[in-house]
Amino acid sequence: MKKCFFVTPIGQEGSEERKNSDDTLEFLIEPICSKNGMEVIRVDKVNDTDKIDVTIMNHLQSADLVIVDMTTHNPNVFYEFGYRHALGKPLIPIIKKGSDGIPFDVYNLRTIFYATEVRALETAKNQLDETIKNIDFEEIETTESSSEINIPLLKINDKLDTLLKAIEIRNEAEIDLIASQVAKHAKPKDDIDATLMKTVMPELLKNPDSLKQLLEISAMFPSDK
Repeated sequence: MKKCFFVTPIGQEGSEERKNSDDTLEFLIEPICSKNGMEVIRVDKVNDTDKIDVTIMNHLQSADLVIVDMTTHNPNVFYEFGYRHALGKPLIPIIKKGSDGIPFDVYNLRTIFYATEVRALETAKNQLDETIKNIDFEEIETTESSSEINIPLLKINDKLDTLLKAIEIRNEAEIDLIASQVAKHAKPKDDIDATLMKTVMPELLKNPDSLKQLLEISAMFPSDK
């Protein structure tokens, strides 16, 4: 059976958010998904030992369909919305009539407006039913089986700055190490006397007469010291 993951602001027990989520799940999402042979999953109804954020990410990645309720503009809902959207998998946004409106960045996505009143609810159910029927799940499964899914872009963006900084720090450390090694092994520049001793003396020692002549000449010019 195919899975539909319902992303919604759940809220505390007894809150308006919880009541709206329960009503939407019971009267809109479950009847239409069941009609189309799909099981609906909402994270608070999952009995699992995983951490809740891990459970959410797993369902966002693996569910055949994700329905996102943008009502109240909940930040967690929009984060999960963006994650699923980045995967390029089937996604249906919905929002309750009378809400603040659809955010600009997702305005171009076909959104279903719903209400729990009978007439408006039937309209939303028909729209949701038609939308699900128009999704070619078999083509999506074929595409996924023929190529590996890349790492989600959101994870790449989260780590990109850290990676670049690590490279920069490593490069600086390597440059400092090379500079210290060069300084350690480099010989100080010889002064003029040392250079003369290295180059002239070996030649004079080969020819003792030349050395004797050099000493006689030096004696003719006594030192000022």
